[in-house]
Amino acid sequence: MVRFIKFNTLIFSLFMGFIGWSQPANDNCSGATSITPDGTCQNGTTTNANDDWSGEVGCATAGGANRHKDVWYSFVATDQQFDITVTDISVGANLEIILVQPTTQPCSGPFGVLASFCGGSPVTGSYTGLVIGNTYYYTISAPGNAEGDFQHCVDNTTPASTSNQDCFASTAVCGNTSFSGNSSGSGAVAELNSSNDGCLNGEHQSSWYTFTVLTSGTLDITISPQNGTDDYDFALWGPSSVCPPLSSPIRCSYAAGGGDTGLGNGAADVSEGAFGNKWVASLSVTVGETYTLLIDNYSSTTSPFDLSWGGSSTLDCSAVLPIELTVFKADHLEGYNLITWVTESEINNSHFELERSTDGMAFERIAILSGMGNSTLQHTYTYKDQNYLTGLINYYRLKQVDFDGVFEYFDIISVDNTEEEVRVLKTINLLGQPVDVNYKGIVIDYKSDGSTTKRFQ
Repeated sequence: MVRFIKFNTLIFSLFMGFIGWSQPANDNCSGATSITPDGTCQNGTTTNANDDWSGEVGCATAGGANRHKDVWYSFVATDQQFDITVTDISVGANLEIILVQPTTQPCSGPFGVLASFCGGSPVTGSYTGLVIGNTYYYTISAPGNAEGDFQHCVDNTTPASTSNQDCFASTAVCGNTSFSGNSSGSGAVAELNSSNDGCLNGEHQSSWYTFTVLTSGTLDITISPQNGTDDYDFALWGPSSVCPPLSSPIRCSYAAGGGDTGLGNGAADVSEGAFGNKWVASLSVTVGETYTLLIDNYSSTTSPFDLSWGGSSTLDCSAVLPIELTVFKADHLEGYNLITWVTESEINNSHFELERSTDGMAFERIAILSGMGNSTLQHTYTYKDQNYLTGLINYYRLKQVDFDGVFEYFDIISVDNTEEEVRVLKTINLLGQPVDVNYKGIVIDYKSDGSTTKRFQ
């Protein structure tokens, strides 16, 4: 009896050992686990899995090629946006997600890589552009043949409303190429009132745009609802308009009914009410001028529109900096370092981030200041750094961030706080002009040709 028990124990141990070394059922595409993208979380494992990708794919470049043990999942899109969160349980390494679509269902390549997300746990990612009803696949892996258990949560959601529903978040137009938009909401700010809405009657479902003239000439605009019965209206402010507009628009149409509307088409009037023919006169524009355009869906159907440009003028936002920074300086006053910067104009400017360092290399963020969005007026920003480090040189760096997340850094400035009575100031004037400051210390002027001069003041 004892021998029988030992024999069965041995068989059971061998069987469990075989199970322990088996590959996951979803080790490759053909065995992909089908999930419902409703936000439900479930566990998975890459233990004993293989790397089914040839070479390195997407952002999965760490750990060497063909050293990413992956498992496969599939889902049928129920909405346009893919949202995923993967949390490490026992992998002990960075995680990697690759979203793909095969050339032919179910698993016939080549695979089109739609998005990839990599990093430390938890890894999150979103991809907008799914076609409802189509089947998509994604893999979860880790570099360097790391393996283990994880939890992942997948959801399909509706993409967030366009950010240009408010004037301060206007979309910058970068050329004369036609584009599509969707006035699907009225935004968080009510910018229009009786003093600036002209022929319009407030906002319904709005999209705001800003553009700057690159080549002088005439400007025509055609706005075509994709749903031909939608009643789209518009207003145009400028030149050199700010957000929100301070005066009535220079072109405006509130004409009732569906169909195309815009500037041109032989029209001579500059503004029209509900009984207009949906067209107002073309506009003569001059290089450097900036205009603000509101496209409003009076029908409130959330149905998109197509916009095309006409006339002899050209537009190009690449010729226009997001902000025109003319001064960026630092000064030590009693009890704090005062950081000042001045902008002459701003386009699509969400905010500034001010960073500080004591070695000029490793910076930490110390302040966030909101930008003006779109403006052609001069604005001065200041920040009092009362937590500067005494006995050291404090370096400052300015980061400007657009509403779409694009950012740029400006040159580093510094204040010598090693001796409180010595105030070292570095100024930057991007126009190459001297900056007048009222304080005692050493001034370093940076000129447009790259040269510098020092002077005592």
